[in-house]
Amino acid sequence: MFWEAVRRFYASLNAIPKVSFALLGCGLARAWLWWMLSLVSYSDAFPAFSSHEGHFLFDLGEIIGFFLLPLLAHRFSPFFKRGVLVAAALALTLCCTAGTLIALTFPATGPYALLLIAGAGLGYAFLFLLWLELYGCLTARPMLIAWTGSYFLALLIWGLDQISLPGSLDIVWCLLPAASLFLLFKGFCLVSPQSLPVPMEHRPSVPWKLIVVLSAFALAFGLGDAVTGQNMFTWVSKVGMGIPELLVLLSVVFLYRQFSFRHLVTVAAPLVVAGLVGAFFVGQQAIPSFILMNAGSETYLILVYAVACITARKLGTSAVYLGGLFAGFYKVFLQVGKGAGLTVIGQVHDVALSTPILALAMVTMTIVASIALVQDRSIVDKFSWKEQSAEPHNVACARLTEQYHLTPREASVLLLLIKKRDTAHIAEELFLAQSTVRVHISSIYKKLDVHSRQELLARID
Repeated sequence: MFWEAVRRFYASLNAIPKVSFALLGCGLARAWLWWMLSLVSYSDAFPAFSSHEGHFLFDLGEIIGFFLLPLLAHRFSPFFKRGVLVAAALALTLCCTAGTLIALTFPATGPYALLLIAGAGLGYAFLFLLWLELYGCLTARPMLIAWTGSYFLALLIWGLDQISLPGSLDIVWCLLPAASLFLLFKGFCLVSPQSLPVPMEHRPSVPWKLIVVLSAFALAFGLGDAVTGQNMFTWVSKVGMGIPELLVLLSVVFLYRQFSFRHLVTVAAPLVVAGLVGAFFVGQQAIPSFILMNAGSETYLILVYAVACITARKLGTSAVYLGGLFAGFYKVFLQVGKGAGLTVIGQVHDVALSTPILALAMVTMTIVASIALVQDRSIVDKFSWKEQSAEPHNVACARLTEQYHLTPREASVLLLLIKKRDTAHIAEELFLAQSTVRVHISSIYKKLDVHSRQELLARID
């Protein structure tokens, strides 16, 4: 019995999708972001701006990039084939890094300082969205493994910087964006040509409910961030962000048949609410509250970026469109929340009364928004088959789904059947057991009055 248990354990390890190191390169970009933001916010390189103003300018550059590329997606995607964009991402990140390092000796002021800070944010936005475009070429399970694994690579690099001598890794930080781009294109070379995104014929519909809930979370997190007075460049922040990353990684590796994106929404809301309650109503709880809010925020970001990537893969288009919109709205409402929190703390006379009232309103809004989203039968499938893409597989799937009243899950299975995926592949991509996939296939056959895949494909033709 013991030996059989050991054999089953190692068999389960062999079933884990193998993820190339190149797919973790987003972690290099993420580590660079943390380092740049720490310099912008807390060094003496930009004396004309406070830490909050410097962080805001960097976020402003990110917001411009996050909204700019989705606006251009219909005409110019896929973006990884656009040399101008790739060159802009590399030039902005490298030049702004070098300029910031020089500013540590010769402080930057005026428009030059503003361009350095906002330009770095713009360059990071381009680089990050290019990584989302790559992750949108992967099936759900390897994509989540790569995303969470890249976080721990970023954490390792950031930790090395924390224990090293100041300035000893400056050359390394300068090279991180270039190294990230190198791994990015190595990752695209590893992806099968059939999985690469194609130009967008029509823009996918925007999942506004998901964006509204994401914005509520960002607003709540920004408010709590301002009230707790913590920052994102400490081990407290990294522990909070790492908790959901680790749990998601373990879930998709060992418990992927039980894993559901709805679980992420269910977990994220209580974490943010508990963080807000601790920050506003429980004295001396700033650090635990900040850990909880970081964990809740990171959980929800994992969800929305996964939705963007999975939806893009099913449509065969770029993940930049949805990913950019999600990131842009998150950054906007994060700044709104921070501004509201600082206003309450700094300008409202009766802080003891006004702060809890504002916190209570944010807690209520977060809970209501989360409940509304969790009630959806399926968070991911909702945005897959209804899209008006000109790609033949999607058009056929949408037509049959509407004609025969298929459920969202059946529509997702049908789309993969039309693409000639076998049962094992469908189960892997949709996080389902193969027995469940077979049940959906039987239901589809019954509704369409067919008895085999050959008859189904003949119906499409």
